Amino acid sequence: RLEGGTPPVDTDHDGMPDDWERARGLDPGRDDGAGDRDGDGYTNVEEYLNSPLGNLLVNPGFEEDADNDGQPDGWAATTLFTRSGDVAWSGHAAGKHASVQDAQYTVRQRVEVTAGTAYRFFGCANIPPSADRFYFRFHLRWLDADGAILLGRTLKTYTAPTGGTWECGTVRDLVAPAGAAQAEVRMAADSIALTIYVDGLLFGAQ
Repeated sequence: RLEGGTPPVDTDHDGMPDDWERARGLDPGRDDGAGDRDGDGYTNVEEYLNSPLGNLLVNPGFEEDADNDGQPDGWAATTLFTRSGDVAWSGHAAGKHASVQDAQYTVRQRVEVTAGTAYRFFGCANIPPSADRFYFRFHLRWLDADGAILLGRTLKTYTAPTGGTWECGTVRDLVAPAGAAQAEVRMAADSIALTIYVDGLLFGAQ
């Protein structure tokens, strides 16, 4: 279960808060996340997740790979984390953690934050059936301007498969501590010898 406060109201469970939908003429009572209200080729939920006002993360849906190296742009690189079209919660791709032997690594991205401001996190994971014993988590670090760690917090931990379905959730009231200038959103894998898909990450002010 996700730790933290109460997520914003999302009546139709389409990944977009009711208030955000109403402000853009969408129906908060109908799942229209896959729609394209302005015909620009991006789904409504992709626009929510990628909105500068809604998300500080670059490439949160892992769609972009400009140099075609197989690794999503904007995220710390490892050959064990790639852009994949196997499954997707939204859009056409997802991030894929995959290893055939026990592996330990962290994929991360840093963004600028303001001390005292409350932020929220949203993320989805899809872990196909596996007998592997593993530990995977979404994790947050607050850093000062020099990159020194101030505080850390686990946002969500997985130790069992999700049955091949997407499990999504929100953590709110993540208040940047005094001295914080950066936040580091992390995906930490420990002893994984299986596949874990991630998609739709969001980190932004409430």
